[in-house]
Amino acid sequence: MKTRFVILLGAIPKTGAPRTLVRAEFEQSMVQEFKKSLGGVCLPPPLPRGDTGGLFETSPYPLLRKEGGCARSPQVRLIVSIGLLIVTSTTFAAPPPFPTKSTTHPKPTTKRMPIDDSPEATDPVSQMTIQTETVSAQDIWIGHDSDLAEKSKSMKPDEFRNLVSERGAQLIGDKIAEMLVYQKAALRIESSQDKKLDAMVDAEIRKTITSDFDGIQRKYEKELESQGRTLEQVRAQFRRQMIIAAYLEGELKPKVPEPTRAELLEAYDSNHGEWQKPARRKMSLIDVRVGEFLTDHSANPTPEQLAEAKEKAQKQIDAAKAELLSGANFADVAHKYSQDGRAADGGKWDWVNPTSIRDRFQPALKALDALAAGAISDVIETNEDFFLVRCDELEPGFDPDFESIQPRLRDQLFRRSYNDMIGKYIADLRKNARIQPTNLSRFHAAVVEAGINRATAVTR
Repeated sequence: MKTRFVILLGAIPKTGAPRTLVRAEFEQSMVQEFKKSLGGVCLPPPLPRGDTGGLFETSPYPLLRKEGGCARSPQVRLIVSIGLLIVTSTTFAAPPPFPTKSTTHPKPTTKRMPIDDSPEATDPVSQMTIQTETVSAQDIWIGHDSDLAEKSKSMKPDEFRNLVSERGAQLIGDKIAEMLVYQKAALRIESSQDKKLDAMVDAEIRKTITSDFDGIQRKYEKELESQGRTLEQVRAQFRRQMIIAAYLEGELKPKVPEPTRAELLEAYDSNHGEWQKPARRKMSLIDVRVGEFLTDHSANPTPEQLAEAKEKAQKQIDAAKAELLSGANFADVAHKYSQDGRAADGGKWDWVNPTSIRDRFQPALKALDALAAGAISDVIETNEDFFLVRCDELEPGFDPDFESIQPRLRDQLFRRSYNDMIGKYIADLRKNARIQPTNLSRFHAAVVEAGINRATAVTR
């Protein structure tokens, strides 16, 4: 069986807000073949969804919904598939992004124009140059048109401008990180590898068309058009991100130190609660209420009236129990005898959480905790009610010891170290990079206007 990977390169600003940079999905065999050609190491298999001890969450991005997820560390969100995250800083404060249909960034084809980068220049500039590569303000928004248009319809103009400003700041930081890493990675690619890369890209596009667009390329192209992209741009970006992924995996991951046992123990002790999962049960309940048998429903019944009502309630719960012992269906008996609001549904409460249930039902929940799946309790008597409880379903709890959780702890700490190493690597690249304009606020101003104009054009 072939393993499919989802690769996602992300970036975060100083605020720690995660966001997508580039992503791709391809088979393990392709990754290994390409990695070997670069002299790198093969990727490890991804972590299984649902087996993450509560550390992981579903990703909002389409390519990650089925086969990947997001992992949290104290600072950032890591990607489950291979833990690949680019970290960068930017001069703009930015909150978490709204989900987008596409977060890929096609290879820029913008013609480089001279930029007045004098200290006194403050006017907006429509281009940004990283080393020798140039990207336009329009390029920053490729793949985001649909989302911009949707947001512009539902938000006030000032609110929308603020959102575009924040999102634009994020995308600028993403683009800087992507361009810097790609420029380093591209130096390792030889011309003899071009055909292999092209074949890998074409294979991935064919898989996407086959799985998501009924094998019809024109359907795929129309979807791309709705996102402001072309098939050639997607092909170029797939190629670009494969090069980046292989480069980071081979360049940095082998340098990540293995966590020590002391570090693993510390992580286990400090986050033990995150690994635990209490048992839970689904409950069905027959509730016969003493108050329902008070003749005048008085708020202050006499002892005699209470005794009489309680005797009648006892007879009703005994009748219900007798029918259950004779093999009657619990839901039918609850519908016939129960007097709470769930009687019409057969007394079903679904999964119950003791902390959110009223005190009068706590005796029933206590009895439920002692029941196996399918078992029915004896009659439970309180001052207000008589209960019969059935455990419809039992989900066992999980409280792992250190040895059983050690592989996941190791992965968590390893990914965190890997993320820190990538963050430092990106920071070092930025220190030595030639970025124009030096004052990125000038480019940011042009990006904001481009985003607003693109949204207006789509909604017309």
